Amino acid sequence: MGILFILAIVCFVLYITVYSRQKGPVQDQTYVSSCAHPQQSSAPLCPPHGNDRIATVRSSPHSTNYVILDTETTGLSPYTDRIIQISAIRYNELGKPVASFDTLLNPCCPIPPHITQINGITNQMVAFAPCADQIRDGFLSFLGDDLIVGYNVTFDLRFLNQTFPGFFSGRCYVDALFLVRKSLLLPSYKLEHVASEVGFSPDGAFHDSFTDCEAVAAILRHIEVELSSRISIFDAPTSHSQPRSIPDTWEQGFAFWRQGEELRKDGRFEDAIQLYDRARRCGYIEPVLYESYAMVYRREGKFEEEIAILEEGLRKCPSGAVRNSFLERKTEAQDRLTARLKREEALRAKEEERSRKAEARRLKRELEAAKPKQPSRRPVLQCDDDGTILHEFPSLADASRQTGVSTKCIRDCASGRQRHAGGYCWRYLDVTTTGQQESNSDAEGDTEEFLRLLHTDSGV
Repeated sequence: MGILFILAIVCFVLYITVYSRQKGPVQDQTYVSSCAHPQQSSAPLCPPHGNDRIATVRSSPHSTNYVILDTETTGLSPYTDRIIQISAIRYNELGKPVASFDTLLNPCCPIPPHITQINGITNQMVAFAPCADQIRDGFLSFLGDDLIVGYNVTFDLRFLNQTFPGFFSGRCYVDALFLVRKSLLLPSYKLEHVASEVGFSPDGAFHDSFTDCEAVAAILRHIEVELSSRISIFDAPTSHSQPRSIPDTWEQGFAFWRQGEELRKDGRFEDAIQLYDRARRCGYIEPVLYESYAMVYRREGKFEEEIAILEEGLRKCPSGAVRNSFLERKTEAQDRLTARLKREEALRAKEEERSRKAEARRLKRELEAAKPKQPSRRPVLQCDDDGTILHEFPSLADASRQTGVSTKCIRDCASGRQRHAGGYCWRYLDVTTTGQQESNSDAEGDTEEFLRLLHTDSGV
């Protein structure tokens, strides 16, 4: 029994050994094997990647050939992350694709899972792909001296310059993202969103660098912008061994700007400005940052701040295409500011005129209030033709209500405009009182005159 047990254990160990050899090395070991053994790089790339991919999407015409390129990377930092796919399509003067370059690259490091979720490139796919040194000559030969075009292409150029030191410094390029922002008003300027807006439907998925190159071509053909008027020169770092603190700071600033852009699109402008400020303090001095500032200030109507940030952008980003864009935007902001100041001045003058009229009305009311007022209810006396007071009423209304004589007739009689009203004579009490306060001679004379008038009217 003991011998049988030992034989069973030996068979089990042999089975495990054979099975493990059939399974091969685990995923985390495969990314090392290709770089450690470059002779394996001749193996075919994982489909659908490879130089046999044919571009079919036409682009914008240009005076010379140009190359649209794009990369996929393991992260955002050109100093700590690596390229895992490079694609480039050459276009002739008519905007027709004439050649293409596409390859996966073994980064010699694990691809983070969140990167695989974005671009679909796994460690197994790059396990037997060439390293960057192995495709250097072919890729650089393909590019030649042609104009480079890409979407936010400075991101790709920083990675390429770090991967192939010195080969991209001073290269002429056109940033298609800049052209799109100048030509189209969209809620989002992500490549896939813009491509969908112009009617581009990819054969595969976005974040495949070859598909992204074709998307850029379709966008350029749609907006029909002359590339020669937007050419910039890539200013690569002079030292290829940058201190760790410098790239980390720039990359952190880039991350702050990206977060700020998301907040800006959600309408959270104050929070976006705070993140832009942090990006600027980190040394992220890029045209897109100043353009983001300007868009927020324009949306909030802060034209003074917009002009100030554009002036700073003109000082720190003096390249031709960016300068023209900033100058145009600055002029628009100045015009809007001038128009607003004129409106505010007109409103201020109108408000001052309104205040002046209100003050005049107040003074008039005060003057009227200072004048002696006649009582609103004047007592009235009902008299016979001899002047004998028959009845005293507190007001015209009371007299009219009790006698049935109209208020108008009583008023006219009391005012001396007629002799009788309803067969009686009428006088206001205050007139009689005033007459009593005069001298006795005047009072007697008035009484006699009053009686004379009454007798004359009655025919006595």
